[in-house]
Amino acid sequence: MSRYMHPRLWLKRLALSLGAVVLSLVGFSSATNAANYSFTDTIPVTLTGSGITLEIVAGSLADSIDINASSITITVAGGESLVLRYPSPAGSLNNDRGLTTCNNVGGNNDVTVPGPITVTFTPDSTAACPVAAGGGGGGGGGGGTSAPSIFVVQPNGGQTLDAGTQVNIFWSTGGSSIGSVRLSLSTDGGATWPTIIAPNEANDGVFSWTVPDLATTRGRIKAEGLGTGGVLVASDVSDTDFTIRVLPATVVPAPTIDVDKNLTPPPAPALCLGGTRIKLPNDFNPATQADSAVYYCGKDGKRYVFPNQETYLSWYPDFTGIVIIAADILAQIPIGGNITFKPGSLVKVQTDPKVYVVSLGGVLRWIPTEAIAITLFGTSWAKLVHDVPDVFFLNYIIGAPMM
Repeated sequence: MSRYMHPRLWLKRLALSLGAVVLSLVGFSSATNAANYSFTDTIPVTLTGSGITLEIVAGSLADSIDINASSITITVAGGESLVLRYPSPAGSLNNDRGLTTCNNVGGNNDVTVPGPITVTFTPDSTAACPVAAGGGGGGGGGGGTSAPSIFVVQPNGGQTLDAGTQVNIFWSTGGSSIGSVRLSLSTDGGATWPTIIAPNEANDGVFSWTVPDLATTRGRIKAEGLGTGGVLVASDVSDTDFTIRVLPATVVPAPTIDVDKNLTPPPAPALCLGGTRIKLPNDFNPATQADSAVYYCGKDGKRYVFPNQETYLSWYPDFTGIVIIAADILAQIPIGGNITFKPGSLVKVQTDPKVYVVSLGGVLRWIPTEAIAITLFGTSWAKLVHDVPDVFFLNYIIGAPMM
């Protein structure tokens, strides 16, 4: 049987008869949680043999995706999670790993795939997914009567989240008896839990959370599995601390480059997967530099350039999770422009002493006095300033000064 790779996931020209298309991952090892696919938007996936269009829900992570005419095989690493959706009217998401086949969420069938796992889904449009009459195993667990368990998947530590942005909280469950989940936030490393995020959330493996205006470097999420009558049956906490950053009220944040540039989907399928970082394969020739350049594949199907490493590191903590793409495919992806520093960054042009804070859309807000800089960014504010080369200063827009 031939294989079909949805155009938005088609990143290499391999004969469909060769089997699964698995993308390379720079810097990946079994000890990391970096994924080939990090979905910032909900992505449609069409199975041509069955005429069924599924969706991979925004916030999902996966290491490989193999799409056939009537099935989809997904590999998810430990500590990661993916939500596969059969949109309303929802059919069954039959699979070979004992995951729930039906988890009705607002008319959609949302099934969470918790890593580490490789699972093949064969959706069935004739087997309807009805609204559950009572509690159930949710998206993350299988059947059976084993002891209930729950695990926080993300944010699981190390992230920097901007207050006011939307972030998906992911968890996975196992065993039986978990009908709903309570989510809480700690800002002191788990010593106390004063903030209830969701008191009784459906056990569907994902919750869209608006990050609160609570600045901390010691944030943690707690997920508690609740059984009949709201009895606590299992709990888990983020492995390490994450940061919540509160930007000045006049500095508008942007959780992704797509949002920062206000990108929209292209009229035709793109040759790269929106929200991923892409580069050429390493040719192992120290005399060439083209294979070291990393681009951002925008929601609009174009590739965007990181002018320098400092700009890149304002958006990403490292160089893991980069998708390797063939040279002939990369050449067909048009350049969309340069990427500016992430909102909240402090920058200055090399030939001008003025210091600016970056806001949404590359808008620069001049900080006219040191007192304002200290108030907003602390006494060590000067160590946070990045130099922008004159040639790239044209990528920014000068806004009103900070007051």
